[in-house]
Amino acid sequence: MLSGINISIRIELVQHKRDIKVLAKIIEFLGCGNLYIRKDKDTASVIISKLSDVLEIMIPFFDRYPLQGVKKANYFDFRRVAFMMRDKAHLTEEGSQIIVQIKSGMNTKRVYEIADDLDIQSVKRSSDKYKKCLYLYDASTLELMKTFSMQRDLLNEFHVSCNTVTKYQDTGLIFRGKYIITTKLMSDDASED
Repeated sequence: MLSGINISIRIELVQHKRDIKVLAKIIEFLGCGNLYIRKDKDTASVIISKLSDVLEIMIPFFDRYPLQGVKKANYFDFRRVAFMMRDKAHLTEEGSQIIVQIKSGMNTKRVYEIADDLDIQSVKRSSDKYKKCLYLYDASTLELMKTFSMQRDLLNEFHVSCNTVTKYQDTGLIFRGKYIITTKLMSDDASED
């Protein structure tokens, strides 16, 4: 709240209200969550919004039983924010701005790039690194061309998905025929090898 932004986290599972018994069983199975019935929409939902429940129950559950398809990328963003909140980063202006950026690229706002083999599940993110600089090098000269303070900045400039960046970063593969993307600065010694 110091930043003027109120940040909270929640998981919501929505079903038709005829399935209320199933939702109650989910709460019983997980040992967390609250049941809500929306009469205006004929729906019921389980909402888990307690940070300790998210960290101690839901994240281990989804790590053990991973989501598939496009939901997987949203889960990685959600998980990243949960860890930031655990570490109180959301209480700082910088942390809250990072969370706002993450949120702005989730769900219907996410841009996906589907590879030829339809692999959209190769998104990798480190939950303990909130801000990872990316360095863009000229592949032919190994000169540093640009530094991106956040992955999202590179995504926006090149209009690509995080899947594409993940595919190329730190692999030595040449991106768009002329760039190398790394998370570490290349030293003069490294460029001579």
